[in-house]
Amino acid sequence: YLISCIQNTFREFLKISGPKTVIIEKRSKISANSLEEVIQTWGEAGAMHWLATSAGISVVCPEPNYQDVTAELCKQFDPSDICYYEVGDAMSWHKRLHPELTAEENLERLLSNRVNHKNVYGFEPTVEWFMEKHKSLFGDQSIDDEVFWKTTMNSKKNANTIFGKILTARHNNRNRIIFDNITNLWEQGNNIFMVYGNSHITALEPALRALVENQKKE
Repeated sequence: YLISCIQNTFREFLKISGPKTVIIEKRSKISANSLEEVIQTWGEAGAMHWLATSAGISVVCPEPNYQDVTAELCKQFDPSDICYYEVGDAMSWHKRLHPELTAEENLERLLSNRVNHKNVYGFEPTVEWFMEKHKSLFGDQSIDDEVFWKTTMNSKKNANTIFGKILTARHNNRNRIIFDNITNLWEQGNNIFMVYGNSHITALEPALRALVENQKKE
């Protein structure tokens, strides 16, 4: 039903005169041989990418660069807490992506990806560093516990903890950058068709409505 709704609304969008841009959440390269295939792999964002490129309309992902987000957070919090948070957050879903790996192997994989961020963190995160910090925070809590990572790093119930505050700051920083990028496209005269995740659309909606209303007044 949702895909059908997107298709019908997009047909109306195509009737609008002037330059057009489609905005989706996925930054990854999206490719497939059919609409059905792209939906199966990429969901609504993939469908929108397919429809836009088929119509010759440019597709933009307004998401901030990951390293820029990390750098901004490191200005607000202790960089070691940011690194631990980012790895712990990834541990909550990485096991589902790589069920063939042990928790220790997943940890090594995640930390190896953050070596490139050592200039941002101000130190090089290692497995030894991570496990020492983990023990200082949570004692003998196993790292092979998806529920622990999810509830510790992504639960609104932990809003007053350091990781809850990091989560809030990350969402706020991300939404601000997304909105700035959308504003730039809008001010260039683009008609915009946007397919995005519910939580971010909900957070951005008041500012987006104000953006449109301000132009109507001009």
